[in-house]
Amino acid sequence: MLADPSLAAEKVEPMRTVIDFGGPNVAKALHVGHLRSFVIGESLRRNLLEIGHDVLSDIHLGDWGLQMGKLLLGAALASGWKAGDPSSFINPQVFDAMTVEELGALYKSGNAACEDEASLALARKLTTKLQDGDPLLAEAWSRMRAISLASISITAEMLGAHFDLFKGESDAHAEVAPMLNDLITRGLARGSDGALVIDVSGDGLPDNVPPLLLQKNDGASLYGTTDLATLRQRVRDIGAQQIIYCTDDRQALHIASVFSAARTAGYADDVELRHVTFGTVRGNDGKPFKPVTDPQPRSLT
Repeated sequence: MLADPSLAAEKVEPMRTVIDFGGPNVAKALHVGHLRSFVIGESLRRNLLEIGHDVLSDIHLGDWGLQMGKLLLGAALASGWKAGDPSSFINPQVFDAMTVEELGALYKSGNAACEDEASLALARKLTTKLQDGDPLLAEAWSRMRAISLASISITAEMLGAHFDLFKGESDAHAEVAPMLNDLITRGLARGSDGALVIDVSGDGLPDNVPPLLLQKNDGASLYGTTDLATLRQRVRDIGAQQIIYCTDDRQALHIASVFSAARTAGYADDVELRHVTFGTVRGNDGKPFKPVTDPQPRSLT
């Protein structure tokens, strides 16, 4: 094997393969769990290429949803907002000089504020305004995303992790509404206590597995919605014949549910769906490991 440059790797019939690994979040510093995803995912990418597959790697950023509303709320708080519309306190230009750690501090401030129901409602309103295309919030989001992506790219380069695509949950946003309409029209999605769900089964799921929640009763979409929409895009637009997700094992139930929903909907006919899991790095308290210290939010006034 050592005498063979390919270590005696046997070639296979090539498949158009998308491998999803990395999964960092905008405005949050990378942690040791991301280290595993980057290194294991890159190892898989190289092995898949070596045996003959046509591979595209996608970092799949966490850059959408309520976490963005909380981040924007944190930015408003740092600018002196106390009441009224938080949007008027957000200046997109101030983010350009910030580090991803400082953005993370803004998110933590906004997240802490959301323990209050009124603040949580405002974060949801900011999320809706962003997703509806509010120009000011979209510019702020774009700048914060760029800062995070630049920081993430430096780490990826240090680790030798290569990504062909730098897409995120936001790239599936336009797909969500037509996908939900398709599922409703075909009778695959159903109402449940005001929410919209799709039943799942198989793929090693337990008999009592809950349905996959596609839309909350307030009209908001969730990770399952964007993950299903992203999978649909990968098959339809990229021509994926095999999709591999490399995440920690805490996401096993979620991803199996998305796979089941995709098969039920016919979005993954004749497509190999695989989930490569790894363990969670935990601290002495048994909880997922986090840094001991965090920066304080920078005042933006």
